Amino acid sequence: MSGSAGYYKCQLKSCERRNDPAHNCDNGYMWYEAADEAVWSTVRDAMLDENRLWVAVNRRSEEALKVREALETSLTAMQLRIQREQDKIGRLLDLYAAGDLDRETYLAKCKTIEDGITSISVQAQDLEKRLAENPVILPDQEEALRIFQREISSRMTGDVPMAEKRKLLDLLRVEASWDSRTKQLSITGLVVDAVLSVSR
Repeated sequence: MSGSAGYYKCQLKSCERRNDPAHNCDNGYMWYEAADEAVWSTVRDAMLDENRLWVAVNRRSEEALKVREALETSLTAMQLRIQREQDKIGRLLDLYAAGDLDRETYLAKCKTIEDGITSISVQAQDLEKRLAENPVILPDQEEALRIFQREISSRMTGDVPMAEKRKLLDLLRVEASWDSRTKQLSITGLVVDAVLSVSR
């Protein structure tokens, strides 16, 4: 995509290697102006329909809460597992200090436990990442959205300052991804979920 947009996310898996200097992303360009126009039109339509706006916000929040509850339960279980494994290391140290365990056995058992803790920690980090990807809209964010809806819906044209657009797009957690192979722009967020065919 030519230009820059904070809401733009590349959807091609190959772009996971974007920091590899030996790799060139094979996703074609899309002009920033075209993406911005498509994204803003989609968001504007959602904002102008108050019923659609709040039904979507409530639905997404409910979905996020369910996902978060499951993730938080799993994360708590993993944290308890890590604590239990750390307690095992403490008991091994007591045995070693008392002379009931030789050094080689002590180190080998500790290494096995530490490897297990590392594996659990990696899984926990993945859960934390997924938690961050499923936020719920907070009361102050909801109030800000209501203010936006009242003040901006009456003048949501192309003349809205970019700073105001960007603030609203951030609040609605809008993301857009362009696939040059299908010429489709996917737009997602709290109140939008659309796939548009864009010719440029």
